[in-house]
Amino acid sequence: GEHITASLFINHPYRNPIIGWEHDIRALDIDGVLAFYKRFYQPNNAILVVVGDITAAKLKPLAEKYYGAIPPGLSVGRNRAKEPPQKSARRVIHSDKRVRQPSWRRIYVAPSLLWGEKKYAYPLQVLADVIGGGASSRLYRKLVVEDEVAVSAGAYYSGAGNGPGRFTFYASPRGDVSLEALEANVEKEIEKLVKNGITGEELRRAKSRMHASAVYARDSLSGAARSLGSSLAVGIPVVEVEAWPERIEAVTLPQILEAAASTFNEQRSVTGLLLPKVKP
Repeated sequence: GEHITASLFINHPYRNPIIGWEHDIRALDIDGVLAFYKRFYQPNNAILVVVGDITAAKLKPLAEKYYGAIPPGLSVGRNRAKEPPQKSARRVIHSDKRVRQPSWRRIYVAPSLLWGEKKYAYPLQVLADVIGGGASSRLYRKLVVEDEVAVSAGAYYSGAGNGPGRFTFYASPRGDVSLEALEANVEKEIEKLVKNGITGEELRRAKSRMHASAVYARDSLSGAARSLGSSLAVGIPVVEVEAWPERIEAVTLPQILEAAASTFNEQRSVTGLLLPKVKP
């Protein structure tokens, strides 16, 4: 996964693991760790999210009491790296003795809410649910249930970051099915999406499932806080978070077809193969 991500992005820092590479971690010392903490962990670089049985009038004096006394730090500059146009498909092949089940995946650089063709972000969310959202999804039914070439298959979309998003397809072969044959089957389904999009019934069912999951998510106070906090941290405003149901409901079939055709360009993708290591 780390090497796929490092290959997917040419210049954007998303190509690096959040915690750093092993040699970065080994080079850490206490002075460097404390300097990082003092620079970034400051009130002017933080977001406080409070949920529960409390009003803003009651909350404000408490926030001022416990957080207002902490002095602000230096301003943190944001120098956002640019990702250059991608023009070459890449493949990452990795083998390990611990691998028992081979697997295949393809990740496309995709638009996000804050990067690229932002208008495609919500259509891609709906498309991911249709094509890869669980055992009832199109990819699972076709490859696992009907054709019996895979033991698992799915897709997901990540588009809530500050930089490029990702649309991922994945599958693991059944029995003696080769990864090459499995890849051909997945590519056939991707081609169908680019050519035909999805059906009206698939769109209706996806919207229903997504709205239901949003309702269930309200049962968790921490989930609501996490959603708001993570969105604000990357620059997505509260109004956009709260408008999510309306944004999803407004997605149309032509928008999904256009988003698929724009996103699923193999020249902007990395294909990863995870294989068992063959003993010499």
